[in-house]
Amino acid sequence: MVLWLMVVADLGLHMPVLKRASEVILALLILQASWRASIHIRLMAAVLAGATALIAWRAGDWRAVDRGLASATAVAAFLPVIVLLRATVELSPAIGEVRERLTRMSDAERKAWMTGGAHLLASILTLGFVSVQRPMLPEHLDQAERWSLAECGVRGLGLSVLWSPFFVAAAIAGQLVPGVRVWETVAIGLGLAVLGGLVAHVMFNRALDLASFLRALHRLLPIFLPTALLVGAVVVLSSVTGWNVLQSVVVMIPVICISYACWHSVRELPALLSRVALGVGRMADEVLILTVSLVFSGVVAGVTIPVAVSQSLAALVDHPWLVITLEVSLIGFLGVAGLHPLVTAGVVIPATLSMGMPIAPPVLAHVVILAWSLSGMIAAWTLPVVVTAAAFGMPVRRLVFGANVRFVVVFGLVACGALSMLNAMLR
Repeated sequence: MVLWLMVVADLGLHMPVLKRASEVILALLILQASWRASIHIRLMAAVLAGATALIAWRAGDWRAVDRGLASATAVAAFLPVIVLLRATVELSPAIGEVRERLTRMSDAERKAWMTGGAHLLASILTLGFVSVQRPMLPEHLDQAERWSLAECGVRGLGLSVLWSPFFVAAAIAGQLVPGVRVWETVAIGLGLAVLGGLVAHVMFNRALDLASFLRALHRLLPIFLPTALLVGAVVVLSSVTGWNVLQSVVVMIPVICISYACWHSVRELPALLSRVALGVGRMADEVLILTVSLVFSGVVAGVTIPVAVSQSLAALVDHPWLVITLEVSLIGFLGVAGLHPLVTAGVVIPATLSMGMPIAPPVLAHVVILAWSLSGMIAAWTLPVVVTAAAFGMPVRRLVFGANVRFVVVFGLVACGALSMLNAMLR
């Protein structure tokens, strides 16, 4: 939380001493997180740290480590903001309004409600959508419907990653691809999310008619307005200041959350802040892998690409659609295999930029976000899959190897095609 304060102060004052202090605090935070992170994340972070040191030593450019650490401070400051947002939203009476029994809904309506509700709730609550939606469903559901609704929930969350500025994916994409505005990220992501919804409807819920769809959406109205206001505030701040997604969220969301908490009940403010401290204290994995990966990315970005690799990539300059599809596939596939999307993106995106590939910055940023979204729907080691499987009482392997695999493949190809057409228009 002190690191957050330093980052916000630096945005306004631009003092070198604040940057240096932020880096020192982040280094201490990384050391602490390394003791508490899971073994999988520790091993990955150790490999990345070794590769970072080796590359910096071979290149003779240790300043790259410093630059990477500086960019990682903003991401570390982003984490307590997201926890604060989640805790504040749970204070809202809108969540209580949405909690109602759904026994009278048809199977098709439940699927639409589950997907749409997970989409909206996850855009501000991330994994919190499960704790809201699962208790609202009938307790006794047959196994097939229970598993189907769990898949709908994960799909809804995955599609919200495409546009919501409150996911780490958007923050990282903004760091890797400079100059992308929040409104561009939200607009492109919403378009892809609509495409994803249409693909999901055709593949899994063609029995749903328009009247049933509208009834399902009507039950989500209490959370639509708060979501639109939060996203709108971030977009406006970015447009006025020129800040990226990460900077806008880090500054604007705490102001809104603290103001709302004080208006709702000042007495609840200490409890709210303690929940933030407790929540961030459990994010050792996120702190470690995100920060170490960004430092690694900063070092890789300054390395000259070997001639042989450069010549191979040059052959793809005339085929940006192929570059987009290959990069999304590579980042997404390795993400499912267990390599964090940020690690792969930290190598692929700087190489793409240094080669001068004819890919518009907003599209390149969404290559990262789309791959992150797709891998998060079916990767066994991601929290959305694990938490949703536990909440719906189903094996993780069933959620990993279920219907969402087909959805990821089909929608992934459709989305890559859409990004390629958008890139042709922007270029």
